[in-house]
Amino acid sequence: MMAQFGDDPLAEFTIQDLMVEEQVHRHANELAATLAGLRIVKSHGLQKTNLLDEAIDRVEAQCDLHRLMLTAGTRDLGLEVADLCHLLLRSRLGGSGLRIMCSVDRLDMAHDLRRVIVLLTYELINNAIKHSPEGSNPIRLILRAADDRHLLSVVNTVAATGSSSAGSRGIAIVAGLADRFGGSLKVRFTKRHARVSVSFERPLSAATAF
Repeated sequence: MMAQFGDDPLAEFTIQDLMVEEQVHRHANELAATLAGLRIVKSHGLQKTNLLDEAIDRVEAQCDLHRLMLTAGTRDLGLEVADLCHLLLRSRLGGSGLRIMCSVDRLDMAHDLRRVIVLLTYELINNAIKHSPEGSNPIRLILRAADDRHLLSVVNTVAATGSSSAGSRGIAIVAGLADRFGGSLKVRFTKRHARVSVSFERPLSAATAF
């Protein structure tokens, strides 16, 4: 049975459990929105085929997201991160008006940390999409080796209302994973941008692995 995390999203989990649980957590809302679109198509007839096409595309992207998260860490990390960003935009209602720019170095890291990087990307890009206004500057993702550390950084434009994701469930998971793997989290807000960065020592210490 899959672990239930309640108020503490990192309690009694394996990384695989957490990846699956995060998919289920978000898709409950995403699939409800997709079904609402399909009901509109049904009630208005075939003149709303653009909504049907959008719903089909989103469901396909959600299925591909499941496959990617379940096999995370088995392919080139740069390709996995790029595919993940693309699928998150496709699968999210209203995400089509946003763009993501990825800059990913070719990094050599332990398998567990590779999977954690994919999960952190999932959380940070989700938050960035949620809090970026339509038509804003592209969300920027950077994954690189800096001195003796691996650095993952996501920067996005924030709404004029000052909407913040600092207290979100996703950021709690990011902070917990950073702590579990001996990493550090930095969150910085300006009037126009939010930057969330996570860094890990390299190579990953065997003592911190699952």
